Amino acid sequence: VGSKFTFNVGLLRDEASSLPASSSSSSSSSSSSPTSSSSSSSSLSLGTPNQSSPPASPSLASLTLSPSLTNGKVILVVEDNKVNQRVLQRHLEAAGYKVLVANDGKHGVEIFFDKDHSIDLVLMDIEMPVMNGLEATRRIRRGEEEKGHVTSTPIVGLSGNARQVHIDEGILAGMDKFLVKPYSKESLLATVATLIAQKTKESTTKSLTE
Repeated sequence: VGSKFTFNVGLLRDEASSLPASSSSSSSSSSSSPTSSSSSSSSLSLGTPNQSSPPASPSLASLTLSPSLTNGKVILVVEDNKVNQRVLQRHLEAAGYKVLVANDGKHGVEIFFDKDHSIDLVLMDIEMPVMNGLEATRRIRRGEEEKGHVTSTPIVGLSGNARQVHIDEGILAGMDKFLVKPYSKESLLATVATLIAQKTKESTTKSLTE
């Protein structure tokens, strides 16, 4: 079901290459980290239309250590692979975030618009059963517009497919960034912290001008 990944988030690069492949139904160790099955090295690619962002700098990575940026912030992880879910949740919670998990795109949309939750950022896998990440992102963006949200919630696409056409599809669907698996724990957290900081600044600015 969905894409087949192995996971190397948060591990040393030489350790990651020794891990066996795992799927959504596997019982791999929770120390595994997100990777694509076609790569054995840990790296990050941030996709934007027609260009890729440079690796996160130390100044961006340091944002993940600020309690003012992580405390009380809620991350929605939309991912069908159980191992990937556990690894992402562990690293995000260790950084100070609260984490909600959805098993597919449809479930993710339902959680996102649940009145009991206020989501600060979404990590959205692309290939999932029931509803894929692109369609889930489109529905979230339409719903935000219909409900008159002041600012849009950052959505980060996750995929093992690094082709530019797939990155462009994610951006056109409404994603803010596109992370190509495998990616390091530090780069993932830096991306999350940077997007949340940008959203917080935009929300503050708009509330002051209204």
